[in-house]
Amino acid sequence: MPTMELNKGDAEDSDYEEEVNIAMKKIESIVHTRKLLDFNGEKVPLTISLLGFDNKSFLGIKVVCYSPLFIKEQGFFFSVN
Repeated sequence: MPTMELNKGDAEDSDYEEEVNIAMKKIESIVHTRKLLDFNGEKVPLTISLLGFDNKSFLGIKVVCYSPLFIKEQGFFFSVN
C-alpha cells in the first residue's frame, strides 16, 4: 500500500511542519477512473481518484458521484497511511 513519508522532527513541531509542506504543493489526481452506476434505475457518473503530489506521494482516495436530480456532487475521501 502506498505510504507518504512524514517529517520525524520534534513531536511538537512535526505535525505543523508536515501541514506546511503539503499546503505548498499542488495536489493532483495521480490516476482516476469513471464509471456509470445504476442507481434506482438511473445511470449516474461515479469518479474514483487517487490524489497526491509530485506523482509519488499519495494523500488519499476521493470518490464522487454526481446527482442529476439535485444537480450536485456528493462523495467521500479515504486517507492513505
